[in-house]
Amino acid sequence: QVQLHYAMGRHTEAARAVEDGMRLDSVTCSACLLAGLVGATIVNFSLIGAMRYQKAWSALDCERYLRLSREWLAAPDPFAPLLSGERVFFAEVLTLFEKEPQKFLTELLPSDDDEEEEDQRLRRERLEAIADDTTARARLARGAQAAFDQWMRDIPVFLNDPARPMPSRKPSDQTLAALVDTVIVSSNATTRFASTRVVIQLFGVHAALQRHWWEKGAY
Repeated sequence: QVQLHYAMGRHTEAARAVEDGMRLDSVTCSACLLAGLVGATIVNFSLIGAMRYQKAWSALDCERYLRLSREWLAAPDPFAPLLSGERVFFAEVLTLFEKEPQKFLTELLPSDDDEEEEDQRLRRERLEAIADDTTARARLARGAQAAFDQWMRDIPVFLNDPARPMPSRKPSDQTLAALVDTVIVSSNATTRFASTRVVIQLFGVHAALQRHWWEKGAY
């Protein structure tokens, strides 16, 4: 939408769409992790699209975009409260897996013969194979809990240095890996939030450069 507005010469509408996208991110990040990922994606696309039209920004646009980027970066990191909610969700889902495995499979890995992805089919088959084995489910639940705890420890390290990739800790046990991939959002979630912060920083730099052009006539 931002790129369309700029391409059509609707600069006021484009600036408003950029601001709306950044406000929406603040709202979605207060909901849950998946909603936060949607908000982060919207911000990334909106700002990257806007930066392609940097030379079309007015002096007023530059001031507005600088203000928005500074406000967003100065606000508390939205990822931290989302992780608290993720702990609650994980505990509930893991309990469901241990106590009601069939309900777990139906709700988290529903069968769809028409559009089912191969990865989901394999995960469901592996977990179905141990659905009636209480001992195996308890063992897998302990393994998933350990993987989740390690994921939570990895996140602050990564956010402090996003240039370092999140470590891949996929279990060698295929059945445990199937459970972990089902109940823990992948490390791509953390990368997405970190990349959004970088994009917003870059957006502010572009706004400062374009404002300098308006003031000095050169970059």
